[in-house]
Amino acid sequence: MSKSNTSSPFYDNIAIGSLVIDKVISTLGNVSLAKSILILPLLLHDPIIKRLSSAAKYRSIDEFLVKERINLGDINLRMENMLPLSINCISVLLDLKRIQQQDQTLLSLITFEETSKIDIGSRASKIIKVIEKSSFLFNEEDHSTYLKFNITL
Repeated sequence: MSKSNTSSPFYDNIAIGSLVIDKVISTLGNVSLAKSILILPLLLHDPIIKRLSSAAKYRSIDEFLVKERINLGDINLRMENMLPLSINCISVLLDLKRIQQQDQTLLSLITFEETSKIDIGSRASKIIKVIEKSSFLFNEEDHSTYLKFNITL
């Protein structure tokens, strides 16, 4: 079996994606459906994880984008490529009853810490460690978040 290509969206599989989405929703308590499909394109992007791993603290998307100057020119492509993965991960979490959909919102049913004692691998561990620090990425209104990241639908 050959090694995975790390530039492929398939490298970011359902297990890692589900863990990441579960942790974000558990941390925030709830996330809108519109923002839930942004979780993986943002948090599976190595430059964002690297910046969030630093000691710096951010209060808003604007502050993060200005201070870090991360090139998000491919955010639309990443979102498009990861849309099926995001939907599959959300479906898995709904089936496992880890989250619940209420209108246009996904609610956490089980806190992530209850199952976080397993070895999830180094890549997933790095991402999970920065999720609490990344909550500012998902705190603003849906339309504002999409505008700030220059996402076209």
